[in-house]
Amino acid sequence: MRAGTTMFVPIVVFDIAGPIIVQSVARSHGASITLALALSGIPPAVWILARMLWRGRVDAVGVFVLSSIILATLIGLATGSGRLYLLDGAILTGVFGLVCLASLAAPRPLMFHFALESQGGGESPKGREFADLWRYTAFRRVFVVMTVVWGVAYVVQAAISATIIEATSTDKAFVINKILPYLFLAALGAWTAFYGLRAKRRGEARAALE
Repeated sequence: MRAGTTMFVPIVVFDIAGPIIVQSVARSHGASITLALALSGIPPAVWILARMLWRGRVDAVGVFVLSSIILATLIGLATGSGRLYLLDGAILTGVFGLVCLASLAAPRPLMFHFALESQGGGESPKGREFADLWRYTAFRRVFVVMTVVWGVAYVVQAAISATIIEATSTDKAFVINKILPYLFLAALGAWTAFYGLRAKRRGEARAALE
């Protein structure tokens, strides 16, 4: 419970509330929408950098998110378009979903690599033990299904985000699209935990019968 709260609080502070507050304050002080959106990227960027420094290693997901913030900021400031700033995030979300789906053609799908990283990487004893499970068909199927579900979900999220950006004001779209990814992430996380636990129990049941 405490670990979950420890993970949840920084997300709320730096990824949701922080950007929304910074953007709102900047707008109330007369900043243009593009400048306000650019400033809103400061809280999550600071958190990502602080987390990597604290861990003493580069986080692949963190680098991806940080790169997307920088890219969106440059595009927004260069074009003066708040919608393009927001659309950049939607496009990157869609690209990530497509990368997930494309990784199904690789020897091992993307979700397996994320899971392996959570086990300490392929060089750690726990990671090597985890990677060795790939020889089982049922184990491989789990990560194929997970990769399909996450890939499709991110493509759908990107489409919804783009629709919101085009259908509402930039200020409203910004707030909605700060919350929307975490609704998807919560749903995907809950499904992944349930599906993974069910697959584990089925594997244990099969092993007991052998």
